[in-house]
Amino acid sequence: SKNMDNASTQPLWQTYQEWGGTTGFIISNLIGGSAYSFQVKAKNQDGIETALSESDSVFTAPLNPEIVWKSGQAEDSWTNVSTNSFSAKNSSHYHYRFNQDPDDTKDVSSADPAFTNSQIILVNANGDGPWYMHVMGDNYGFLGNTQHSKIGQARYKINVDRVPPLVENLAASFGPQSTNKIQDNLKTPHKEPFFTWVSKQSKIAPESPIVGYSFTLSTGIDAGDPAVPQVVKTTQPYAFFNLANLAERSANIYYFRVKALDAAGNWGQSALFTYRVREDSDKPRAEVKFISNSQGADGRYLGVKSSSTFSLEFTEDMNPETVIEQNNVTLIGVRDNFGKTTSVQFSAKLSYNTTSNILSYEPNESLPKGWLFKLAIGTNILDLGGNALSQSMSVNFETVMDHKVDNSFTGDDGVTKVFVPSNAFPDDASLSITLVSGGVSSTKNNTAPSLYAAHFGSQQAIENANTKLSQILGPYAQAVTIREFTAVKEDGSLIKSNFNSPVTITVPYVDDNDDGYIDGTNPKVKASKQQIYVLDENTQNWMRISNTTVNSENKTLTANVMHFSIYAAISNADAAVEEAYAYPVPFKPALGHTQITFANLPTQGTISIYTLSGNLLKSINFLDPANGKTYWDATNDEGKKVGSGVYHYVVESGENRKLGKLMVVR
Repeated sequence: SKNMDNASTQPLWQTYQEWGGTTGFIISNLIGGSAYSFQVKAKNQDGIETALSESDSVFTAPLNPEIVWKSGQAEDSWTNVSTNSFSAKNSSHYHYRFNQDPDDTKDVSSADPAFTNSQIILVNANGDGPWYMHVMGDNYGFLGNTQHSKIGQARYKINVDRVPPLVENLAASFGPQSTNKIQDNLKTPHKEPFFTWVSKQSKIAPESPIVGYSFTLSTGIDAGDPAVPQVVKTTQPYAFFNLANLAERSANIYYFRVKALDAAGNWGQSALFTYRVREDSDKPRAEVKFISNSQGADGRYLGVKSSSTFSLEFTEDMNPETVIEQNNVTLIGVRDNFGKTTSVQFSAKLSYNTTSNILSYEPNESLPKGWLFKLAIGTNILDLGGNALSQSMSVNFETVMDHKVDNSFTGDDGVTKVFVPSNAFPDDASLSITLVSGGVSSTKNNTAPSLYAAHFGSQQAIENANTKLSQILGPYAQAVTIREFTAVKEDGSLIKSNFNSPVTITVPYVDDNDDGYIDGTNPKVKASKQQIYVLDENTQNWMRISNTTVNSENKTLTANVMHFSIYAAISNADAAVEEAYAYPVPFKPALGHTQITFANLPTQGTISIYTLSGNLLKSINFLDPANGKTYWDATNDEGKKVGSGVYHYVVESGENRKLGKLMVVR
């Protein structure tokens, strides 16, 4: 080994050059004041080894001592063990002191207890706090030296703490932001307790810091402190629970216990909070009264006016103070009209009608157009019995775009996009993209839903169009990505007329392994052979868009369209042969060549190999060649090896053909 800290009983085999050649090599981390013996042996390529060489010895000079804490922990770590073991290396001989004086290293002398290399010293810390191992190295015993000559000093710090940490001020409230405290051992209708506590050390300092907590929440009978496992469950001084419904629990009394662990490994005694639940009525629910007449496939409300008031109706009589609390009902803009993710909170006026149980939420200003908003209702809203909402809820809605300015929109897959230039739409409208199929990587937790409610054609119409396309263009014509694009106006109607100017759509395709072929196609088709088609609703045919652009880096297709409908990325067979070639040329079996490779082949075709006189030697048909390659073993159709010479080959696909030349040298 070249590093004695990683020495092994197994030989390290390396080449002469890897061992340094004539310059040799350096062995690191030798122990000072020690004798080492060196032997080497060689092994040839057949694995035959020589005997070990004669031994050569070397003595290492003593160096400054290096202290090793046998616990394996890093210096300045905490421990709750009183007796600790140390050793030292690098010098020939050592003297030591173990105490709580950080400056005592300089005072270690030959009069102090001594030990040698690799000898383990046991020391005892009879109090908590920092302790220091002070070591003086000398060269006593090196090459027969009988004098104690100081070489250097070293100090090693450990921290001892045997005092268990405490948990105090254990309390419960209605939530992380709530000031409503729940009293210990008194009944409450609240069923989502938020426990907090303070970790406290004893009055003796210094002590190791708290590193985590363990807790239990039990019902029926308090199992006491032993029931709290000595396993860290959280590093934060709080825990949040949602208790089971009455029918799912055996009792209405819960016992929460928590205890702390410090860095030295001490577990303290647990603190107890008794939580009593009082049943009254069912938890209330909130329902949206009205936002707009239309919803997208993801449940998002579309065509919302920028000056709208939203209404929520509760199923129970509510506590008005919690209903109109601004933090309980929030409106956040999560995406702007250029598709950029944002997080802008809007203020509003909240009013609650105690007769109808309806909350009116009126934004203080007109909302920006073309934005996606999230109206969220938290579970801190309570009914008069103290019951929180059964669950938090949120509603997403989108205000209509201002058709007089540029707008961009991105679908739920994060890749399908629409760019609407100013005045392209005749009216303000909200955009919606339905992921009908494809375009979503199988490696992501995102699947394309089926067509939820087509506006421009049924699922059957799409299947009919796919069948017709395959009959006309063959099996390579596959709709790899299908999306429906709609524009919804404030009254809920769609913009179905042609646009005033072209609108740009972008749809994705999947090629996760970057091989240039679309994943999941059978037979496989090249990504570069895709084009965007639009569904003709009347004839149930796919009609090709003439201006498709393929972006292989982003794995998308882009086209300009004049109206919204159902669009698809459709692939066709590749018949291009211009880039096909063969190698190796010349083919020389003497050099180990076993076959000739034809590369950059199209999707399907034929390779014909001829003699210079025009006789056909071999015909190779290929279909979906792996990585665009197929092979010839330099034999004719009868399986006999062809002789040395020059040959022609022709690659044909459809009406395309390419002529090349081969040479065989046997």
